[in-house]
Amino acid sequence: MNLSESFSSITGDAVFLRKFVSNDAPKVFQMSLENGMRQWIPDQVYADLQEAESVLNFLMQQYESGKSPAETPIVFGVCIKESGELIGHAGLSPLNGKVEIGYAIEDCQQRKGYATEAIKAISSWGLSFYRLPEIL
Repeated sequence: MNLSESFSSITGDAVFLRKFVSNDAPKVFQMSLENGMRQWIPDQVYADLQEAESVLNFLMQQYESGKSPAETPIVFGVCIKESGELIGHAGLSPLNGKVEIGYAIEDCQQRKGYATEAIKAISSWGLSFYRLPEIL
């Protein structure tokens, strides 16, 4: 399913999830260097801005691929609804023939319920849009 034709955003009460854009690379790079990322998702810590740009380009290409998250990662930026500020990411990715959820929220925005809301929103969307039987 091609997301360009059917996707605008996933909206929660305090956050919304949107497709990444090229201009997100500096913020994604900055967030990748935080302690939480280094500890919990070290493969998403980028050496430099160019590596962050390369990863974002790959993720953006997946929106057009027509593949499901059982085949390729489908990852969105998590933004604060009130300001539009990008504060993290949430996505669905393949894992041993199933689909798992992954997420990260920048350190200064943690413990505010944003991750919980993003997880609920993308889970509900993924189960419906892709007709997934479950999400790990």
